[in-house]
Amino acid sequence: MHLLILILMMVLTMALTGCGSKKAKEPKPELLVPEVVSGEIEPEEVEKAISEAAMDDGSDPEEAMRAAENMMSANNGRRVVYLILESESPIFTEEKNSLSKKLTGAGYGVTVRYHHNDPASQRAYFEEAVTCEAKAVVCDNLPGNDILEIVRGASDAGIGVFLVNEGMSLSGVAKAQVVTDRAALIDDLIERFAAEHRDSTGYLLLKGAGEDSRSVDIMTRVSHRLKDYDQMEELMVQTPLTYAEADTENALREMLTYHPMAGAVFCYNAAQVNVCLRVLEEMGLSGKSIICVNGDRSEIETYLADGRVEASIVRSGAELGERTAETLITFYKSGRDGINERQYVAGKVIFSEDLRTEEATENLPAELPE
Repeated sequence: MHLLILILMMVLTMALTGCGSKKAKEPKPELLVPEVVSGEIEPEEVEKAISEAAMDDGSDPEEAMRAAENMMSANNGRRVVYLILESESPIFTEEKNSLSKKLTGAGYGVTVRYHHNDPASQRAYFEEAVTCEAKAVVCDNLPGNDILEIVRGASDAGIGVFLVNEGMSLSGVAKAQVVTDRAALIDDLIERFAAEHRDSTGYLLLKGAGEDSRSVDIMTRVSHRLKDYDQMEELMVQTPLTYAEADTENALREMLTYHPMAGAVFCYNAAQVNVCLRVLEEMGLSGKSIICVNGDRSEIETYLADGRVEASIVRSGAELGERTAETLITFYKSGRDGINERQYVAGKVIFSEDLRTEEATENLPAELPE
């Protein structure tokens, strides 16, 4: 054990003076400890040894653990840098936890970085991955060609790049891409919505946000599919400048002022749904059909259950994370022959009516009274 502590203290010294030291002002990464650091050392022993060494040195044990694991993962060639959009959204939390559990269970170290759609941060994190000789980078929601050069550079340096969700082109850059089959889900949603609204009084459509081209593209598909049905009249489309509540609210109020008799409002995500419910109530227009095109179940399920939202496409962050981790593990075991370059995670279309029917069925007694 004393030898282990000595080795770990040396690792700490290297870690604190080496990789990542140039970015001291940036938020520290979240590092998730591998379940297997080596074939002979249990993770509890590693954590205890690092904590004891840190206390003897007067350092913070948590910081010491992160620094040591960072260096150890890099040195043994099994470090994965995981770039994800944000830390607050439940779907990203589910994805992170699922992916990390699967990868750490396979012996990989996982460093989590939140890029917030900031190209400068994304470039810095890719440079960090190259400097620390990471095994792979998993990227969720990268914005396309803005950082294509640095991503291609990481790939050329031998780092495997794996993409989650849409965004950057796969060709020539990534080993694989895991996405929700959104086009099929939109088609299913609109087909059923149109069938259940044959006497529609028209609909309003919030087109994502102007700063997010992906959301605009998705809502454009929704609009095109709705136009396939003669009875569905598109009354007004608005594209809020951002996802800020004020921009969403202004767009909604303008649409509802011009078209108070509209029967339905299509929102891009749960944040827009929240604003829509409040604005409709304040304007005395509650009771309209609200459709969410890009929800995650944890955020939207309550609204679906009580009927305030009629339908939503829901994605599973846990499924995305697990499939991505499985893809990475399989690739390094079997090469490209073991995976498809583009893999689809199903997602689901949920209508409020279905949830209430399921609940009613579940609450039936096992045997009905005679």
